[in-house]
Amino acid sequence: NKTIFRLPQIVQEIPIAQQEAIQKKNQKVSLQFEDENVETDYFVVREVLHRLLHNAHKFGTEKTLIDLK
Repeated sequence: NKTIFRLPQIVQEIPIAQQEAIQKKNQKVSLQFEDENVETDYFVVREVLHRLLHNAHKFGTEKTLIDLK
């Protein structure tokens, strides 16, 4: 199901629980995406980004910078 959306829109939907876990490890997140429209499966892209962030947090050490570009 392709839809047109902006990538930063997905980033704003990071679950609160994930944000709290990142803060507990004193990790910082840097998200840099072009603010342009993309046409693809919104839910697949959202799931991939959430899993990337989750794994980076889970396997990263304390005070790590998680940088998604």
